[in-house]
Amino acid sequence: MADDTLSISEELLLLAMDDEKGKLVSPFMGGLAYTQAGAVLFELILMGKIEIEDDKIVTWPVQPMGDPIFDMAIARFAKKNAVKKLGYWIGRLSKDSRKIKQILIEKLISLGALRKEERQFLWTFKYNRYPTDDSRIEDRIRMRVFEGLFGEGTIDSRDYVLLTLIGTAKLEKVVFPEDQAKEAKKLIADLKRDDAIGSAISSAIVRLEAAMTAAIVASVAASAAGS
Repeated sequence: MADDTLSISEELLLLAMDDEKGKLVSPFMGGLAYTQAGAVLFELILMGKIEIEDDKIVTWPVQPMGDPIFDMAIARFAKKNAVKKLGYWIGRLSKDSRKIKQILIEKLISLGALRKEERQFLWTFKYNRYPTDDSRIEDRIRMRVFEGLFGEGTIDSRDYVLLTLIGTAKLEKVVFPEDQAKEAKKLIADLKRDDAIGSAISSAIVRLEAAMTAAIVASVAASAAGS
């Protein structure tokens, strides 16, 4: 079971941070905005706050939930107030990526998972880094997803989503032991084919993952074309 003090978004960001350098590992940086947007939508799906039909979000919350990240998403829904495709909403929510990342980092600092360090470049430029403070928090997450993926037990919907995000962000080599990363990638792909958590929620997650992946691929292609 997951640690109730951390959201899926917080767990994903913690896994994607370099423990010593205190910054995101390179595989995650290109798709950060879209992966974060997808993580928010995934959590809203698991909470029953949004419903997906034919690759569109057809119902969404209208009242604030008291969580700054979810409330940013709700404000986006309220502003448009129209049924739109998943890709549209991933694009809209990705615009809040910088704010979302900072909120997540501040939460992880408050829990003792990360610490804030001010560093300097050429004795002039100051910047912040966020190395690991208490590695036990991240270690518990790594152990849990490893056991969920490689173990014999049934995986729950929350870890199913986290593993889906790990796969989409191409973090297998970061999260799992190097000699098992290739097998982890295969097993994550198999989860969707095996309908591991039931057809209704699994279908919504697969649709959302496809939209998120399409957004990341389009972003990478656009960056390459402009370089």
